[in-house]
Amino acid sequence: MRTIRRLDPDELESVSRPLRRYAFGGSPSASVPPPVPEPHDQAETFVAVVDGRTAATVSVESFTQNVRGALVPCAGISRVASHPDLRRGGNVRALIEHVHGQYAERGYVTAALYPFRPSFYTRFGYVTLPRARRLRLELRTLATLPGGDEVECHLVEVPDDDGVAAVLAAESAFSAAAHGSVVRSSPAAAAREAQRGSPWACVARRGGRPVGVATFATGPLGGTVVVDRLLAADEGVRAAILRWFAGHGDQFSAFEADFPPSARPELWADDVEYSDVSEIRLPRETAPMVRFLSVDVLPEPLRALSERDLADAARVAFGVAPVVEENRAAPDAFPPVDPFLGRRF
Repeated sequence: MRTIRRLDPDELESVSRPLRRYAFGGSPSASVPPPVPEPHDQAETFVAVVDGRTAATVSVESFTQNVRGALVPCAGISRVASHPDLRRGGNVRALIEHVHGQYAERGYVTAALYPFRPSFYTRFGYVTLPRARRLRLELRTLATLPGGDEVECHLVEVPDDDGVAAVLAAESAFSAAAHGSVVRSSPAAAAREAQRGSPWACVARRGGRPVGVATFATGPLGGTVVVDRLLAADEGVRAAILRWFAGHGDQFSAFEADFPPSARPELWADDVEYSDVSEIRLPRETAPMVRFLSVDVLPEPLRALSERDLADAARVAFGVAPVVEENRAAPDAFPPVDPFLGRRF
C-alpha cells in the first residue's frame, strides 16, 4: 500500500536523507562523508511510502517566474529520487502528480525543474526550454563593448548585509525584465542563499538603482573567473558588467558564465573571442523544463489552447514554438522570445 505525505523538518534526516544520499551523494569514504544536495530551509519535502519503506522523495521550493512580463508563482521541483528496490512501481509518478495537485490548489501557475532525463517528464506535460549558453570569454577582448555607459559597476562582498541587499535588488530588476526568469519568492530565503553562495559580486547600478549583478569566486592568478550567476536587466547592463571584468585583465585571463540561449558575442563588438563550453549530458547537464499547473491567469488564447494541449500552451507561452494554426486569434501576442531562467535548482 502506498501513502504520500509531506515531511516535517525533524523527519528529513531519517526519512528522506538516506535516499537522497544514495541518489546524489556518492559512496562515502571512511574519513570524508559525501556531500548531499540539501533542500533549502523553506523547501517542502514529500515522500511516497510503500509498506513502511520510503519509495520516493521530492523537494519543492517556492519561486516567482516571469512569463512574458507576468510574475507568477512557480514550484521549483528538485531532488527527485526513488528506492532502487521499488522502482517501476509508479511511485515517482504518483509523487509528482501529488505535488502538482497540491501546488495548483495553492495558486501556483508554473512548475520548473532540471530533469535527469527529459523524456521522463514529458509524460507529465513538461516542455524543454533552450539550455543557457555557457560561454568562456577572453577578458582582453571585452574592454570596448558598447552600451551601458550610464551604468556604474562596483565590487561588493556578498556576506555583508549591504552586499546581500544589493544582490537581491539586482535579482528583482532582472526578474521584472527577463522572460522565463526564476527568483526566490521569499526575501529571507533569497538572502540566505546569497550569503551561502559566491563571496563576491559585481553590482551594476543605473541612477543609483541596482539593475544587474554577477556573483563570482576568484580563482588562481591568470586563470578564469567563474561566475555563479550573471543577471542583467538589459544588454547595456550586461555590457557594463563585462567591461568591469575586462579591467581585471592583469589578474585573470577569461570570464565564464551562463548567458541567454540566443547570446552571440561575435555580434556584440568586433574582435570578441570566446568559447562555447555548453553541454547536454544526462543526468547532470540538462536543459530546464516547465509546465503549467494552472491556466486561470493566462490570456484567453492560451487558455483555449491549454484545453486541447497543455504542453503546446507552454511551448507557445515560453516562446519555444510558433503560434499554432488553432491559436491565430492573437498571433502578435505570442512572438518568439528567448526564455532564460538565470539559475539552477
